[in-house]
Amino acid sequence: MHHSLGSDLGGQKNNRIAPTIRGAVMRILPATRDLLLSLLAIVVLSVAPATARAAFLYVSSGDHIIDQVSSGGVVSVFATMSAGSTPGGLAFDSVGNLYVAGTNNASLISKITPGGVVSTFATLPSASFPAGLAFDTSGNLYAADGNTDQISMITPGGVVSLFATLPAGSNPNGLAIDISGNLYAADYNTNRISMITPGGVVSLFATLPAGSNPLGLAFDTSGNLYVADQGPDLISMITPGGVVSTFATLPAGSNPIGLAYDALSGNLYAADVATNQISMITSGGVVSTFATGVTSPQFIAMAPIPEPSSVVLLIGGGALLVTRRRRSKNL
Repeated sequence: MHHSLGSDLGGQKNNRIAPTIRGAVMRILPATRDLLLSLLAIVVLSVAPATARAAFLYVSSGDHIIDQVSSGGVVSVFATMSAGSTPGGLAFDSVGNLYVAGTNNASLISKITPGGVVSTFATLPSASFPAGLAFDTSGNLYAADGNTDQISMITPGGVVSLFATLPAGSNPNGLAIDISGNLYAADYNTNRISMITPGGVVSLFATLPAGSNPLGLAFDTSGNLYVADQGPDLISMITPGGVVSTFATLPAGSNPIGLAYDALSGNLYAADVATNQISMITSGGVVSTFATGVTSPQFIAMAPIPEPSSVVLLIGGGALLVTRRRRSKNL
C-alpha cells in the first residue's frame, strides 16, 4: 500500500530513530501543533553549531610563528615553528589540521593539530622551496614550488609526487582550487595565472597587467578568483571567464601576500607583509585594517567552520531532526 510522506510522518505515535547516514542520526518527530509552531519560529531550517570557531584567521608570520586572529582582530600565538624559520603557505584539511609550507629553504610540509602540536607531514625534494598550498576534495595536498616551477601532490599518507610542471621561470606561489577540481597558480615572475586540470594539464587562465607580481589566491562563492598583486599593491579580480579587473587598492607599500575569503560575510582578507597588518576588503571593495601586530605576515587561511550538530526540517506533516553523532578523530 502506498503511503504519502506526510501521512506517514504525521501518524507516528513515538519518536523513531532512522538509520545512521554518514555519522548522523535522523529522528522523526510527530507533527504536534506546539512543535510546528516552535520550528516555524526558527524558520524552516535550523542549524546549531557543535562548537564555535576558536579563531577566525590563521597567519604564517616572519618570526617563525603561526598566529591566530579572533573575529575581533585580536592576535595570539597558535604554534611555534623552528627558530629562525619563515613559514609560508597554509591550508586546512577536512578535520581541522593546519598544514604549513616549508620554512625558509627547507623542503618540508608541516602539520599542526587543532591543539597546536607541530610535526613533519612530508618532505619534498631537496631543491624545493614550497610556497602556496591547497587541498582537493580527495584530501590530496598540492604545493607550489617556486624554485623548480613545479606543483607537487602529496597524498593523505604523505607520499610526494610531481603533479605538473609550469613554464620555466614562472615561480608559482599562491594556489587555489575551483569547484571543478582545477588548480590555479599565481606565477610571480610572469604576471600570469596558470590553470592545471585534475589530470595535470597546464594552460594560461589569465594575464595581469605589466608590473604585476601575483602571490596569494582565493575564490569567492561565485567563482571569481582574487589575486594579491604585490607589485602595485592591488587586489585583482578575475571572472570565471578570465576577465581581469582591479577589485581594491591597498595603501602604498602594503606588499600583500596571502589572501583568504570568508564565505559567511563575503569579506576578503589580505596579509600585508610590509605594514605588519591584515587588511579587510568588503564585497564592495572597501579596504580597512582588520588586525595589527603580526610580524611580517605571509600567508593566511580562514579557520574551518564547525559542522552543524543538528538540522531540523519540516517535511509533510512531521519534522525530521538530524543529529550528528560525536566521534573521535585521529589528528
